[in-house]
Amino acid sequence: MKKLLLLAILPLMLSCNGQEKNANENTTTKTEKQNSATVEFIGYWDKNNNSNFVTLKEGKEFSLEFPDDIRGNYNRGDELEIKWTNNPKYDLPLLVSVKRTKEGKLTAFLKEHPLKLQYTWNYECDGRFISKSYSIVQYYFSVTQNEKAKQALADLSKNDKEKEVKIGNKVIDYIIEKETTVDGKKLILLNIGIFTYGGDRVKIQDIYYESETNRLFELNQNKLAEINGRIK
Repeated sequence: MKKLLLLAILPLMLSCNGQEKNANENTTTKTEKQNSATVEFIGYWDKNNNSNFVTLKEGKEFSLEFPDDIRGNYNRGDELEIKWTNNPKYDLPLLVSVKRTKEGKLTAFLKEHPLKLQYTWNYECDGRFISKSYSIVQYYFSVTQNEKAKQALADLSKNDKEKEVKIGNKVIDYIIEKETTVDGKKLILLNIGIFTYGGDRVKIQDIYYESETNRLFELNQNKLAEINGRIK
């Protein structure tokens, strides 16, 4: 078992073959027609060894190729104004520009709660998911009505701000437990708790993440219940 303490949201790792697209490839010419729309940001997904900028456009998933220098600039649920071109060189539309027009719940939440996390993984999951799991747990805290989660945030506010690792200080701790199937869905189980330095770990909630749809669930009377609708 491995345990790491992260001090900031990690960027997503490179694709498995270790290759990164040349920033110069993501360019457009003045002759290419630019389209525009207002969308909701979902996330930076790695699909088929390609990094996609994934949004909700008119209620449907809309993925684009994107320049790597905007990675990490936006959070789930942010409302964005985007422009793109349909360049035949790419399998997906090419993102040309993006501007945040409205903050989502996660962006607003992180301004009040930086929410540094500690994690453990119990099986050899994909490194890209380990990076993504950090924002999944942050999102959970930004939308949950779980009283234990709310109390955990209140406890974090009492930490010694001058010294992070100190007896009595607390940190959100989550465990990437396993891949599992519930109600016919292939899910990743995350065990979320709060850890006290020099003390114990108290479990808050198990949550279940569906990679194919980017949806988040918890068990309610032994049945899957989606947490606050689709993750945004």
